[in-house]
Amino acid sequence: MKKKLLLLSIAVGLISFNTKAQLALENFNSSTLPTGWVLINDGNTVSTSFTGSTAIQDTLDVHAWWPEIALGVAGDYQMITTSLFTPPAAANRWLITPSFNVTSANTVFQWDDYDLNASGGEFFELKLSPTAGITAPAFTKMLYAGPAAPGNGLVTHQIPIGAYNGTTVTIAFRDTTNSHWGMVVDNVETKVLPSWDLGVTAVYLPPFGQTGSSYTITGTLNNYGYDTVTSININYSVNGGTPVTASVPSITIPLASSYSYSCATAWVPSAAGTYTIKVWADNINGNVDGNHTNDTGIATIVVIDTLQPKTVLVEEFNQASCDPCAAATPNLDSVYVNNLSNAIMVRYHVNFPGRDCMDSVTLNPFVQSRLIYYNVSGVPDAQVDGQYIYPGAGGFSSTIVSEAKSFGSPLNITVNPTFNATTQKYSYTATITSHGALPAGLIAYTTLTVDTLNYAGNQSTESIPQYLFPEVAENMFPNASGASLAAFTAGSSQTLTGSWVKNHPWASDAKVWSYDSSLHGKIVVWVENTATKYVYQAGYAAVNTVYSTPTGVASVIGTNGSMDLYPNPANQTTMIALTLKSDADVKLEIYNTLGQLVYSMPAEHRNPGTSHSSIDVANFASGEYFVKVFVGNELLTKTLTIAK
Repeated sequence: MKKKLLLLSIAVGLISFNTKAQLALENFNSSTLPTGWVLINDGNTVSTSFTGSTAIQDTLDVHAWWPEIALGVAGDYQMITTSLFTPPAAANRWLITPSFNVTSANTVFQWDDYDLNASGGEFFELKLSPTAGITAPAFTKMLYAGPAAPGNGLVTHQIPIGAYNGTTVTIAFRDTTNSHWGMVVDNVETKVLPSWDLGVTAVYLPPFGQTGSSYTITGTLNNYGYDTVTSININYSVNGGTPVTASVPSITIPLASSYSYSCATAWVPSAAGTYTIKVWADNINGNVDGNHTNDTGIATIVVIDTLQPKTVLVEEFNQASCDPCAAATPNLDSVYVNNLSNAIMVRYHVNFPGRDCMDSVTLNPFVQSRLIYYNVSGVPDAQVDGQYIYPGAGGFSSTIVSEAKSFGSPLNITVNPTFNATTQKYSYTATITSHGALPAGLIAYTTLTVDTLNYAGNQSTESIPQYLFPEVAENMFPNASGASLAAFTAGSSQTLTGSWVKNHPWASDAKVWSYDSSLHGKIVVWVENTATKYVYQAGYAAVNTVYSTPTGVASVIGTNGSMDLYPNPANQTTMIALTLKSDADVKLEIYNTLGQLVYSMPAEHRNPGTSHSSIDVANFASGEYFVKVFVGNELLTKTLTIAK
């Protein structure tokens, strides 16, 4: 049960107050409590100092409890407790400001906070005393009650206190949560705001448009002024032209709140070109905006005569020893399978948090650069056309893919890959054609992906086993920096070429980490604006027999499809790839040279396309075997060699 800390026993006369006109910015960079500030901990202890951030981190690593309120931000924040190593972490800690005089009717109390637990759960109260006292009964006015901002980034809050203009007040943060985490408080101050200050925080337009099409300009506004906004005018102009104005009556935008706007008159571009759209709000409740530095929002759109169908690029960063990655995979896979005609996927394997045989051969060549490029600090992480989404349920959906596809593209990309099984060399030619004028400096990236890697043993060091890994990125041509493109004119094309010789296995110890890899991969090419991270277009083509060797890979052809067997010879596992023209019942059997059945797989119904069956042959003796695949009434047979 939480302690109910009453501060009645603390005499006001024991505390020396520093009464100020307004409250100056305090960012808690000192190792001692700032002058005039007070901490009240469990047991009615008044404190004037607090613990350094090094000890805080040690406590987080070693102990299961966590004090409730911290001051400052990561790197300089300090804990306000005199019993850091004494559990439990009880509620009812108080952080109290110096007394100060409110000198304007437009005064707000402002602070930054966040919950040290990224999942949230830290609650606190912000209370005001209209006197110079700090006893609990003195704090009679509740300014705020709720959670700290979840996550690891500071969020700014503002509370109006102009009603106390001309009086001296004291404000307290009171923790109300008996948790093992805590909250950070930083950058506490008062500010005097203009009565009317409305700023445009976003203008939403697609990156590309088509002549003759209609576009509704939308976005968000924020009320930076003290008074609630109830009516405005929304204006926009195109390339500095005549403003288009619409009145928006009967709205409610309180202090520090946002509002989603939609310009009443749509814009229809009549000619191709690059357009700058400016949006601003004025006539706020019939008044002039008191601060013009944040009035205008700007967006740019490239308009061409004919937009091309868009292939959406999905890039995922994951890890074989990552339970959140494994939990997100079913949603990502499901959405992708339902959008195979709309999207292409590339999956990068990173070197955290645990073991990953794929990362060991791809991190330094190119994955590390992609991590830095997208500022990825945790997995799972995904980018749809270069824009962040969470890859799990609730973050990634077919709707997101459809919206990304609906933007269209000024580009077409065709890819022609080849593979030399003898030299293990991959080559490609890609042609990028633009249907509008585009500036120089766009970057074309090219990646080779493996359709499927299937490990015989569990790769994960965490609780969810992981064996199967699709769309694994194996190489980037010529490297992670891609190729810089020259300017395009409408109808012009640029050509990319590249090659790479396979130079690694997919495990540091193939005997311990045996795996099968699919007979197929893809060469994926996309064009990206590195300033905005937006992907203009993606294109790809399959590479057949990607992991085949010169022996043992010739397909056995039947009337309803074909069967491949690899690796062959094998010593640990072998993969049977079956491609069907139409659905059929399939059964698999393996016999030794004496005609004895040594392996069988029950009959199952398979759909058209290519499916893979991994066979564990680690216990097979060296020698020749006959693999028989029954496709309906047809039999496909191939010899398998076991060599140890």
